Amino acid sequence: MSWARLDDQMAFHAKIIKAGNEAVGAWVRMITYSCAHLTDGKVTKEVALSIAPQRVVTKAVTAGLLDLDGDGYIVHDFLDWNPPAEVVLEKRRADAERKAKGRMNQRRGDSGRYLPEVPDDVQPDVQSDSEATPSASPPVPSPSPEKINQTNARPTLAPTPQLIDPDWKLNDELRATAEMVGVRDVEGAWLQFIGDRRSKGVVSCDWPGEWQKWAVTARNIERREREREHNRGGGPAKASHIQRPAAGESAWKVGK
Repeated sequence: MSWARLDDQMAFHAKIIKAGNEAVGAWVRMITYSCAHLTDGKVTKEVALSIAPQRVVTKAVTAGLLDLDGDGYIVHDFLDWNPPAEVVLEKRRADAERKAKGRMNQRRGDSGRYLPEVPDDVQPDVQSDSEATPSASPPVPSPSPEKINQTNARPTLAPTPQLIDPDWKLNDELRATAEMVGVRDVEGAWLQFIGDRRSKGVVSCDWPGEWQKWAVTARNIERREREREHNRGGGPAKASHIQRPAAGESAWKVGK
């Protein structure tokens, strides 16, 4: 999870007063959106207008809180107060690696060391019956090579959790996984899954398994929406009433 940084003296800054509470609220939401989706302060026009109407966005631009950036906008001096995307991603990678090493050290025990391996050609030191000499006490049998190897074998290392691959795409196999559990809007569920996992910096050793669990949740959401529409007396939910979440959005939008 990343955090947005705001100056604690901003409440009575000239730009804030000029923009007004409505535009400032929209501006703060755009800052948190950029931090969550690692856009380095850039906000598309579609996202900006989903946060506030054009007149409010224009007030934020006029007050100097937003700058024009092609067809969209960019938060003024965003990178002066917030780290760039590559720094956030590197920190997440380092944190994931540090946590994985910590878990591995716990598996190794307090000593922090594995037992030494025993070569496969080691044979037990056992005398034949003809070579054995009488003794007052019975001989202690030597362990078999299989038991030696089982006792001293190095444990298999667990895979290191990784961030989601930025080039991972929805293929036929992943689509079939979602359809098998009953998801109707597979593309929408996929965009929501990718956006949510990336924005939160989630790491996993089994991303296909994570997708399958997400698909089950998406199916349940779809079912509840259809039941809700039916209970309102409107019959089955129309596809046009459900807006597919954009990449990185963490909530579905259902029209009235």
